[in-house]
Amino acid sequence: MFDSIESDVTYGPLDESEESVAAANELADKNDDPDMQMSESVHLLLQDDSFNCFNDGKSKIDYILVYEDKDTATIDELILPMPPGVNSEENDRLTLALQKEKDKRQLFKRRFLSNLSKIGLLMETDVREGDRNFVYFIKIHIPWALLLKYAEDLNFRVPIRAVNNYSAKITFVDRIRRLLRLSHNPLLSEAPRRYYDLFTSVFEIAKKDRYMGDNNFPVHFTNIQRSFAVHEILQTTPFGLTEKGEIGIERLVRDGVFQAAYSLHDGDYRFDKTEHPSPFNENNPRRVLYDTWASYKLFYKYQPLDLIREYFGEKVSLYFAWLGLYTTWLLPASLVGILVFCFGFIYLSNNVPANDVCTIGQNITMCPICDV
Repeated sequence: MFDSIESDVTYGPLDESEESVAAANELADKNDDPDMQMSESVHLLLQDDSFNCFNDGKSKIDYILVYEDKDTATIDELILPMPPGVNSEENDRLTLALQKEKDKRQLFKRRFLSNLSKIGLLMETDVREGDRNFVYFIKIHIPWALLLKYAEDLNFRVPIRAVNNYSAKITFVDRIRRLLRLSHNPLLSEAPRRYYDLFTSVFEIAKKDRYMGDNNFPVHFTNIQRSFAVHEILQTTPFGLTEKGEIGIERLVRDGVFQAAYSLHDGDYRFDKTEHPSPFNENNPRRVLYDTWASYKLFYKYQPLDLIREYFGEKVSLYFAWLGLYTTWLLPASLVGILVFCFGFIYLSNNVPANDVCTIGQNITMCPICDV
């Protein structure tokens, strides 16, 4: 019997219909994982609160491209217009004509943005005036249909069921805490604990109705998965001749066509002095990590690896999990080293070789059997 989960994170309704439970159990049977089956549902929402949207307030910003220019232009003007029915020869003539008018970087930029638009990415331009040039921020949003396609191609894993994890194992630290009659484990992280485990499966478009979703979409994709899908598109979109390696955003950034390409954090990492704390902004994962993890005073506490994984991805979470284990196993060796150093310092006066070196002075025969 599983109880309803209460957590500090804002969660919403989960599909509790019999069809949803049966579909999830069928997918669990397919993956040979009977523990994923749940007779009763758990109330949670997998929605990532987004603080970064287009001007319409709905389309989430999944990536940012930055470049500088002396002229102001909109994204429609930057995208190279290609009339329908233009063959390769006419396209080459247009390319040569444009190349004569503007430099090669401008040509590559227009081609790249035009190809992104043809693929289906939505873009919006935000212009800021710098010291010498105008700074352009091209905000990119991946539509839902395109996200589904790349989620299947990239084998994204999405949640299908959630199970209760109240029954935690008794650890060695818990036994010591009970022996000392401590009511609270001082090593526990202050980050909000997640009282459920998510079981995931490789995403398939044909079975998209069998996965867990949120209030906005039938399937839950994390912010890092959305950014990864856009990054994959940016990495594989050509802007010139592919045989010459003219493909991908990394080449454009290296050649100076774009100054930067990055995904955005969600919200600020600390409260503003004029900001009134509320449950909405307190649950910002970036702010939670800043308050409960990124501090020297919390070095002795467990790391919130689940939250790190959800925000930065599996690679970063595995790195810090290894780093924490490595540091923990170095503690006994460091304690032995400190004891050996203290023992040698205390008994330095009784050490004959050390006294000979320190008291004889400069007249030391380093090789007694030598003639000189």
